[in-house]
This record gives sequence, C-alpha cells and structure tokens, in this order.
Amino acid sequence: MFYYFGQHIFIYYLTIDYLLFGVYNKLKGQKYEKFVIYNNMR
Repeated sequence: MFYYFGQHIFIYYLTIDYLLFGVYNKLKGQKYEKFVIYNNMR
C-alpha cells in the first residue's frame, strides 16, 4: 500500500517536472529562434 502510494507520488512529481520542463523548453526555443532571426537580420 505505502509502496504504491509512493510510486503514485513519484509519477505525479515526474509529470509536473515534465510539464514544467516542456514549458521551459518552449520558452527557451522561442528565445533561441528570435536570437537566430536577429543574428540573420544583422
């Protein structure tokens, strides 16, 4: 019972971590794209 509960929390935190990381990567990707466009314009 406790092991299952712990596993459930682990998966829950993993999902939150994945979502946060995904959002962070999207923002970072947008910044990187803007940086590349800015460099190409110069």
